[in-house]
Amino acid sequence: NSHIDYIISKLSKSIDLFSGLKFKLPRHILETLYKSYIRPCLEYGDIIWHGTTCEESQRIERIQYHCALVVSGAMKGSSYLSTRQELGWETLSDRRHLHRLCLFYKIVNGFTRNYLSELAPAAIV
Repeated sequence: NSHIDYIISKLSKSIDLFSGLKFKLPRHILETLYKSYIRPCLEYGDIIWHGTTCEESQRIERIQYHCALVVSGAMKGSSYLSTRQELGWETLSDRRHLHRLCLFYKIVNGFTRNYLSELAPAAIV
């Protein structure tokens, strides 16, 4: 997927800079930086490309794993699950699913523009 390739290449320099801050900033600031600058890039347009292949999804999750290691201070090779649980982070796949559910709710309840509401089957709306 060219969009995912673009995301990864765009974030590579930011992630290198982020990794360099690991021992210079406290954990809560590292987490704020991740959630403010890196995660929004990972999630941009995720409602559209949510149905991507498992391999592409794993590429995106690896970026979050790397950032989770930086924020938590865990060693490389630590369990992604335990690191995420320690930080209280959801998988990006779970977040994409939630974003799609939120959009669906907005469509069904008329909180979106007409062109989106018109895409929903009449029985739902």
